[in-house]
Amino acid sequence: MASVSLTLLFALFAPLTAYRGVAYDSYNWGSVQGHFSVIRQRFDTVRTYQTYLYNYNAIDVAAQNNLNIYAGVWIRGGLDFNTDLQAAVAGAKRNPNTVRAVFIGNEDLNNGWSVSQVTSAINQARGAFAAAGLSSIRIGTVQTDGAWLSNPGLADVCDVVGVNIYPFFGASAQSVSDPISDLSARWNAIYSKFGGKAMITETGWPFGGGNYGNHVSNYANAQSYFNQFVNWANNNGGEAPIYFMFHDNPSKGGFEAQFGLANQDAQWKYDFPSLVGGSSSSSTTQTKGLQMTTANMVLKAANGGVSFQNPPSDKSGTWTFSGNSVKNQATGECLDAWQGWNGGSVHTWSCDSNNGNQQWSYDSSTKQLRHKSFNGFCLDIGSNNGASPYLWQCHDTSDYWVRCAKHNSHR
Repeated sequence: MASVSLTLLFALFAPLTAYRGVAYDSYNWGSVQGHFSVIRQRFDTVRTYQTYLYNYNAIDVAAQNNLNIYAGVWIRGGLDFNTDLQAAVAGAKRNPNTVRAVFIGNEDLNNGWSVSQVTSAINQARGAFAAAGLSSIRIGTVQTDGAWLSNPGLADVCDVVGVNIYPFFGASAQSVSDPISDLSARWNAIYSKFGGKAMITETGWPFGGGNYGNHVSNYANAQSYFNQFVNWANNNGGEAPIYFMFHDNPSKGGFEAQFGLANQDAQWKYDFPSLVGGSSSSSTTQTKGLQMTTANMVLKAANGGVSFQNPPSDKSGTWTFSGNSVKNQATGECLDAWQGWNGGSVHTWSCDSNNGNQQWSYDSSTKQLRHKSFNGFCLDIGSNNGASPYLWQCHDTSDYWVRCAKHNSHR
């Protein structure tokens, strides 16, 4: 059955804060539990470069700390690929709702690997997850923006395209004078090529350790760049922009050792607001006036069912997003999906914050409603002429009849 992507329109208020995450270097893996607890103070998502942490599994520790995770599998020496891959599979099997995606490798094309080698590793990982009954887990890889633009075909084997962009290492004059604009220009080049598949998986600015050309590393510049990134990421950078990084790694030396928002002892270098968004179970964020639209129709709730109809005169076509729940303003019931497969039924049910069937997250880059319990599935429909919605594997939203009038684009 062909499916049609939905577009979500926030008709009256600003959109929900996107997931924002931070990258984690596991060089002192023995402290990972404490580190993830500190990360959870201010972020709801973490990205790792490996999953196998000897006595720990990064996915398990993320789940224990109520963090979403983009789990890494390392492919470039120093750690056995199969060991790390099996750890990722096992962790995802135990905690499927914690894993947003799995990234195979990091900047490998810039480190002597060929596209065919990376592709082979991705395909091996996809096979391992499928064999474990986890084919809905998204698989991708992380490369620099230059490597992606030079090798766009690699994206064909990826569900998600992770891109690392650093104005600090940029070649343009703008990367020195206005680094966030440099980031934006380079991100736009990636987004125009790969669309909603793409997301920022690393960007940052060092707090010290020496300069790179005319790029000056100091506290003032690092704080300024991070603060600007936070605002920029509200509308850019894909589904969950990731900042580099959580804590300093002194063994790297120079400016490479001082990208951390926290020092090597996991103490924040300065005070900044929590960036925890819609995924926090304790979040009180509420957005009113949410309408889910396709063509000129909106999602309406009535008698426990939902369907796309012409905009009604009452509140049955208006929803409130609070925490992870999507509540209809007319019925007081929540959007509920209990069948995690293509075509799985969707209806409304008495709201229960502990009911996994009612857990959703808004993807600001594609304007889709993603189900948190059934990883990789979105609210969808099969016709632009009005129909009952269902769950379907999330896919590109470029269908020609999908429009988002009077709505700022989120990229």
